Amino acid sequence: MFVVVVGAIGSILDMKTESWLLKGVLLACIIAVINLTSRFKNKFYFGNMYSEKRILYFIIQFKFICIVLFTIPINIVVLAEAGCLDPRIFCTSCMMRKPMRANHCFSCNTCVAKQDHHSIWINGCIGARNHPYFVLFLVALNFLCIWMFYGSIMCKLPLELECTLAFKSLWSLQFLFLNEVSYAHYD
Repeated sequence: MFVVVVGAIGSILDMKTESWLLKGVLLACIIAVINLTSRFKNKFYFGNMYSEKRILYFIIQFKFICIVLFTIPINIVVLAEAGCLDPRIFCTSCMMRKPMRANHCFSCNTCVAKQDHHSIWINGCIGARNHPYFVLFLVALNFLCIWMFYGSIMCKLPLELECTLAFKSLWSLQFLFLNEVSYAHYD
């Protein structure tokens, strides 16, 4: 019963119509049917846990689960060998249906929707969900490079122009990592 309800709700939500009124009415009908059927005693209720009906029901359910688990990959392999699988809608690496405009990334071993590229800087794929954040990362990186270039030029100019304290404090981290004590080594 639960599988039927979840399947019905999923098929209603996946309908190709843009009418939310139709979807809302159909969902309200499902809720009404669930409400009415829950008021009556369930015909499939097994009173004794070890009754023959329960064991038979378990065996039948286990049989169908095994059939589903062991026949779907064979069907996919048969379709692939017959050349019936379209690589635009089915990923042969993931063995699943691809999202729209998705590509398989072999570094991440997943299908990424609207994949731009695999970035070594963030160790992940740039796609539909993180593209704006990656653009902001690039803008911030460009500003940092411009600021570092400006600071390098200002520190190499004659002694009349002093480096700002903020820029020297940034370079002090570099000296810390190089085990240098002061700026005296770089004058």
